Amino acid sequence: MLTFEQAKPLEGEVLTVVTPAGPFPLTVERVYVRERQVPMPPPFKPVFYIIMRGPPGVVFPQSCYRVEHASFGALDLGVGPIEHDVVTDTYIYSLGIG
Repeated sequence: MLTFEQAKPLEGEVLTVVTPAGPFPLTVERVYVRERQVPMPPPFKPVFYIIMRGPPGVVFPQSCYRVEHASFGALDLGVGPIEHDVVTDTYIYSLGIG
């Protein structure tokens, strides 16, 4: 399982998301922890998110995909589009873990 401490240094790196249409490079723009009003006791860890930008003109639906990077190998994770940047015609994707 990927931890926040392992994911934070990925900002600026490219993750490969393998979809049925082929592999796509997504650039990690931000890794952050979702703050909770009531902290969860151990062994629970806070949810964290990886926000990524895809290449121009490419969009794929929310689903569980193989996500690859040299630092963690390959993991099956839920990835979905959350925003379309009409200026650059790129989609912003979110991946939540926790």
